Amino acid sequence: MSDMELKLRKEMYNPYKPLTREEVIEQLAIAKKHADEGRVMEGHRASANIREKYGF
Repeated sequence: MSDMELKLRKEMYNPYKPLTREEVIEQLAIAKKHADEGRVMEGHRASANIREKYGF
């Protein structure tokens, strides 16, 4: 992969960039859809899974 390709890929996805109002609303809509479908996990269960996986 060339330097230009790496630079473009890096610019396309940045998990730390500020979200626009529309992006937040879109993510909330997806989360609501998942919740309606039952695709959720309780917070304490998620924390326990992470502790178990990484030995915390």
